Amino acid sequence: MGERSLPLWVADPDWAGFSARDSSKARAAGLQTRALAETLTDGLMWETTRNAPPPRRAGLSDHDERSLLQELARKLTPRPRPSLHFSAMFGRYGGHLGPSP
Repeated sequence: MGERSLPLWVADPDWAGFSARDSSKARAAGLQTRALAETLTDGLMWETTRNAPPPRRAGLSDHDERSLLQELARKLTPRPRPSLHFSAMFGRYGGHLGPSP
């Protein structure tokens, strides 16, 4: 936690449930869970409609997030492959590799 911290997301199935907790007491006390899509939709709605949110005390700043996303896009953009011209491959003699005629 703290400045520039991010949550830990592990996509490796071998780690599934590594931070799972027993929620039976909370459910017995009346906790109801919602579908993930509903939770994400509501969270995004809340985030985008807050009035003048205070600066976050953890996570990336808007500037840092934009910079990282731009760097990721740059790295994921395919680079053009250099074209090889025939003379670059075989020299100025047009591919003649044997003794002079």
